[in-house]
Amino acid sequence: MATNRQIADGALKQSKPIPTRKATKSPPSVAGIGRGARSPAKKMASAVSGAESKSLLESLGVLDDLMQRKGLSDQHAALRGYRQSILQQLASMHGLGDEVVTRSELSGPAWVQRFPDSASTAELERTFKTGVDAFIASMKEGHASVTVSSTYRPLERAYLMHYAYEVAQGTIRPQDVPPQPGVDIQWDHGNDAASKNAAQQMVDAYKIVKEPALHSRHTERKAIDMTISWADTLTLKDGDGKQVKINSTPRSGMNTDLIKVGKTFGVVKALFAGDPPHWSTDGH
Repeated sequence: MATNRQIADGALKQSKPIPTRKATKSPPSVAGIGRGARSPAKKMASAVSGAESKSLLESLGVLDDLMQRKGLSDQHAALRGYRQSILQQLASMHGLGDEVVTRSELSGPAWVQRFPDSASTAELERTFKTGVDAFIASMKEGHASVTVSSTYRPLERAYLMHYAYEVAQGTIRPQDVPPQPGVDIQWDHGNDAASKNAAQQMVDAYKIVKEPALHSRHTERKAIDMTISWADTLTLKDGDGKQVKINSTPRSGMNTDLIKVGKTFGVVKALFAGDPPHWSTDGH
């Protein structure tokens, strides 16, 4: 079964500007239509169809923009209806039939495995990456264990995490969640209880401990989540090349002496509570 994205992509590939054709002294003969090369009538019909597809695709773009405006949240249901109608027209024009125009996939834990975070420092912004790599190397030289769980977070994943939390908490109605390009998700299950339950399943699967930001240092490639531990005394060099011995506890990323060392590399511990693994360019 074709998805809404496949319908739109297919229509876009087939859409073409209407070609110009020199006028003829007499209209094409009926007998010539349908035999041999494509008739002028069929060519014109195809060109018109392509132009209509392009116009409908442009309308889809306008609707998506409108649905992301906060001031129009009370119009989302109507806008979604218009959007579905356009998709049905595109399907019909390209011989797909109304039955292939599927609803967006319902929210739920299946979405959690999609658009995964990267755990590679190679995905970080260049300057921050340099500091992070040096900080990690210094800790490992001191025999600390460092496990990176997240660096760059795709906007699509940030969107899913943010609104799963919002819907589960009841701070936004599922039908008012704005769309995100490339994420064909349906947050509204038809009733509040089912919608909140599906969103909560996503929150649990993501292991969310505090409200995820829609735009964050992770989406900017300027943050890293890493779990750090060591035994006894940790001896390492700071960003200035000075040797530092850490005898204090806890022996984790929450250690205040280690946090000071990280800052010399331009790697700042989270300035907020509830996210122990988080470090970034400025603590946010």
